[in-house]
Amino acid sequence: AVRGHAFANPFEAPGEHDLTAHVDFTTLAAAAQTEGAVAWGPVTQRDLLGALGIDSRTSALAKASPARAEALAADRRRLMDDMGTLFKALAITAPTWPTPAAFAGFGA
Repeated sequence: AVRGHAFANPFEAPGEHDLTAHVDFTTLAAAAQTEGAVAWGPVTQRDLLGALGIDSRTSALAKASPARAEALAADRRRLMDDMGTLFKALAITAPTWPTPAAFAGFGA
C-alpha cells in the first residue's frame, strides 16, 4: 500500500491507502466468463474517465472554483496523461445487466 508517496501498512488505516496490483486481465476475464458472467474491457483509465465525462466535470469544477482551476487542470493531466495508459479497469456483470458506463465496445 502507498500513502503520501511512501509505503504504508494497509491495515493501519483501512481505506486511506492506495492499493496497486499487477492484474492479469485476460485470466480474470476468462475466469468470469467461465462462471457465466460477462467481462467488459479492459479499458485504459484515460478511456474510462473520458467516457465518464472527466472533461466536462473538470470544467464545471473550475468554473465553480476559479482559484482551483490550475490545480484541477493539473490533476486532470495526471489522471489522463501520466497515468492514463498505466492503469486499467475491467467490469464484470451478470449476463442480463446492461453495458456498464464507459465500456461500450469493450466486451460482450
